Amino acid sequence: MFQTTVIKNDIVQIYEPPIDIAVNADIVIDVQYDVGNQETYNRFGTSMPENAIADTVSLGVLKGLNSVFPSGLSFSQIQNPPAEIGNAALEIVKDYLLKFFGIVFTSVVVRELRAEVPSFIANMIPGQI
Repeated sequence: MFQTTVIKNDIVQIYEPPIDIAVNADIVIDVQYDVGNQETYNRFGTSMPENAIADTVSLGVLKGLNSVFPSGLSFSQIQNPPAEIGNAALEIVKDYLLKFFGIVFTSVVVRELRAEVPSFIANMIPGQI
């Protein structure tokens, strides 16, 4: 079993009426993966480009986020990212790198969302961010 942490900067939608805003955020993702096809892994996985896992998992998290929370996240969900995001991402990317590099993802957890919320927006919701 292998483990890595991916940090991806992307746009996250925050929806907590009356707030509906897209903000930049660093998304911190803990990833575990394992060898699913030893022959393919021996041939290609050991020379896998560094960004293959990061790009794949990041795309899965963004797709998962949009499928589970299509309207966006609340301020409390930004502070404590729901497990559903990582679970949805895992379903999307689980076998994505199997045929290319021989690996399967076994766990995707969004550990932290560091959102760049403008202070005038954060001040509109007392006690948040």
